[in-house]
Amino acid sequence: MPERQEPLVATNAAESKVQIPQSPVQTGVRDELLRLTTAASELLAARFGLAQLEFQEAQKNIQKRLTWTILALFFISLAFLAGNVLLLATYWHTPLRDQILWWAIGGYAVIGLFALWRLFAAKRQSSSLFAASIAEFEKDRQWLKNAQKSQAPKSDTPSSENLNESKQNDA
Repeated sequence: MPERQEPLVATNAAESKVQIPQSPVQTGVRDELLRLTTAASELLAARFGLAQLEFQEAQKNIQKRLTWTILALFFISLAFLAGNVLLLATYWHTPLRDQILWWAIGGYAVIGLFALWRLFAAKRQSSSLFAASIAEFEKDRQWLKNAQKSQAPKSDTPSSENLNESKQNDA
């Protein structure tokens, strides 16, 4: 049996000491577990990097849309106010004053309903936040599920049943 070496002491950035056991003979399970852990951490780092990038792009897009929306609403409101003042000043002393006001209210209601309809249509058509990240995680989940199904357990060591049979045959 090979001798076990003493554990190595490694320090991290926080200067705390972590003991890493080392042995001269690496087992297959340990190597596979280390490889799997490394691959999983790299995969998660890539996926979280993608999510972070999407978040930054969404944030910039939302800020730009919000800025233009506020500017548009401000100047449309000024035009609306000026148009109403002009309308009232023009028709205030005429017998058509009541009809003009009702037509204006009806027109504003139609425009408001149209704007709400377009808002809900745009919301339905917009892609959800982090759609690419969610799709990548779904692909990873499917890939892992397929990989797990396709790999049958392969063992280089004899099973306990085979050991019992060989003991009985030797006796």
